[in-house]
Amino acid sequence: MILRRTVVAALLLATTATRADDSPFRGPHGLFDKSPQDRSSELSIWAGLPWYYGYGLSTGVRYAMPLVKKGFLPKVNDSFELEFGGDYSYAGYGWYSINVLDAVAAGRWTLHLTSNFATYAKLGLGLSYVSSSATCGPYGSAQGYGPHYRGYGTYCSGVSPVVDGGVGILYNVSSTIALRAETTSFGLRGGVGFDF
Repeated sequence: MILRRTVVAALLLATTATRADDSPFRGPHGLFDKSPQDRSSELSIWAGLPWYYGYGLSTGVRYAMPLVKKGFLPKVNDSFELEFGGDYSYAGYGWYSINVLDAVAAGRWTLHLTSNFATYAKLGLGLSYVSSSATCGPYGSAQGYGPHYRGYGTYCSGVSPVVDGGVGILYNVSSTIALRAETTSFGLRGGVGFDF
């Protein structure tokens, strides 16, 4: 639902702004620039505010490589990238502390709105290792965290599959550096990306 609203809002904004001949959406690298585009790989480093396992802090890194440089829509400047990397999160939930290591690979569809601004949606799969200071119950779960935690009467820990989806924005401050912000199923993230 959020993805649909974001894409519709971006396209509506672009459509209303394209009535002027000097619109940045029609300029070089804009949303309606149909010329071939050169896409670079990108390394992003960020910090975040996780909320899935409790509230805390996270840090992460992602590497994105373009797979479909011209995208899927013939009249729009879009692209499709494969993005993979990992995150470390520390969160608190009541009197429990939780440490999380994630490794995720995602498909990212990017709409290049202007030469400096892009928005994207992504969906990924991966693995998550969670270690909690909570003690496990008889069925291997701690306070409803799920069946993937082991160790009755011990601290809960375990590995489980994760699905990570979200939407975000990129703002290019130069030809090789972009500021990045996104909201995902695990929290808010902000950071910087380097093209090469």
